[in-house]
This record gives sequence, structure tokens and C-alpha cells, in this order.
Amino acid sequence: MGMEVTRCPSCGASTTNFINCEYCGSLFVRYSHAGLNADEIFKPNPDTADVSIDQDLKKPFGNFGGFAFGGLKEAFDKNLSLQKQDTFIVTDVFIDEDSKQNNKQGFIKKLFSKPASNPIIIQIVESTGMGYFDNPSFPGLAIHIPFMKGDNGEFSNETGPSDDIPLSKFEKMKESVLFETRDASDDCIDKIIDFGNDSRGSAYLVSKLLVEFFGISKIKKIKTTTTDYS
Repeated sequence: MGMEVTRCPSCGASTTNFINCEYCGSLFVRYSHAGLNADEIFKPNPDTADVSIDQDLKKPFGNFGGFAFGGLKEAFDKNLSLQKQDTFIVTDVFIDEDSKQNNKQGFIKKLFSKPASNPIIIQIVESTGMGYFDNPSFPGLAIHIPFMKGDNGEFSNETGPSDDIPLSKFEKMKESVLFETRDASDDCIDKIIDFGNDSRGSAYLVSKLLVEFFGISKIKKIKTTTTDYS
């Protein structure tokens, strides 16, 4: 029996690595292995025509049609470059409430409004520091999304800008099947994923989470800070 292979949607190679392509490093081999359609990654999306797109995302993978917030790929590159054996590098992602694009009323609105708190929406962390993975990538990027059980017995996420986002909303995303499930306790479920060192693919999937799960508008500007938490 021959070795099982899958086609990488990013470079077209036949790869035996179903986590990150052994030729281009793309994490989108996981789409093929999971039976997901990755067409939207490469076909232009008319919904993104009038918003800011990180143009660099389109260069390595041909016609990269998926939306990604500007600056994410660069922040993830920085995270990967800082990783050492004794570090725990974390990239915090939050909305830039002070940007002109988010504050269309300009100076007058800013003058009479409260200072923006810029709450963290999600954290992208060094894979080896998470403590969940049996064979974490290094250098590598990972995230976990916690869901807590409420009084009604349903699980929801309360870490983002909106309270009480149900687990069912996460599970409606086709990418949810790419995540592992860890039952941290009877009252907590963690959805986790190790992206490997694919900063571009990570930028795309994190953007999908921000828009489709956390409900962040594509016209919003985001900020990131990358810090060694060790």
C-alpha cells in the first residue's frame, strides 16, 4: 500500500504532511485532508473589494482571495522571529479604536468620548508554551478559545469584545473542524489549534475568526503587540 498523500491548495504539490505542506509550509493542506473546499482562499472575494487588504498575502500563493486584516502577517512574523527555547512569545490583537477609519466624526467625537480601552480580542501564542500539544511546532503559532458553561448549561466565550458568544456560533464555521477540543474541566472547553510557522495562513484564519466568530467588522483597524511573557 502506497503512502497517503494530499494536494496542497497553496502550491499544488502532493504532500505527505497533512499539518503543514513539506514544500511551501502552508497550513492549508489541512483543508484538503479534512475535505474542505479552499477555493475562497484563491478566488477574489467581492466583499473585500472596498476594504483594506494586506496585499502581501496575495503574492506567494497566487490569487489569494481571502480577507486578512492588515498587519497581522507582519505581527506573526515578528512572533516567530522572537521565539527561543526559553521564551513564551504572545501577540495580543485588539481593535484600534483611535484610528481615523474607526472614528469618522474625528476630533469632536474624540473630544467628548471616553478614552478607548482597546480590550484584547484574541492572543496568538508560541506553540511550545501553550502546554496542550504533544508535539508542538517550533517556531510555531497557536491559539486557544475558551468556552465556559453558563447557568443555562450552554458553553459560551466571554473573552472577546462581545459577551456570551455561544459555542454553536464557533461550530458553524467550517474551519472549526481544524481545531482540537480539550476539556479543561466540566465547566470549560478549549478549542485549540497549532498553526505551525505559516504566518500568512495564520493571518487568514485569525481574520476569519475575528470577522465570523467575534463579529469584528472588516472595515475596522486592528493593532497588535508582541511580548515575551516568560
